Amino acid sequence: MDKLAYEMNQVAIKAAEKATEEAKKEDAITLIQALKQVDLSSEVIFEKVLHSYGDDLSSDEIKKLVEENY
Repeated sequence: MDKLAYEMNQVAIKAAEKATEEAKKEDAITLIQALKQVDLSSEVIFEKVLHSYGDDLSSDEIKKLVEENY
């Protein structure tokens, strides 16, 4: 029974981590869209988003989000 509880806990932890990552991506997209409205270049937006979310998202992920949402 302890093994089952452990495995269920691991599944719950992974689901929470995935949800947190998705929330960070959505927050980054919101920031990209806001910065785009003030006419910043995609390069400047990339740097600002990297500065804000670089600890949570990889540089490649941020670059892709900027490209998709700029």
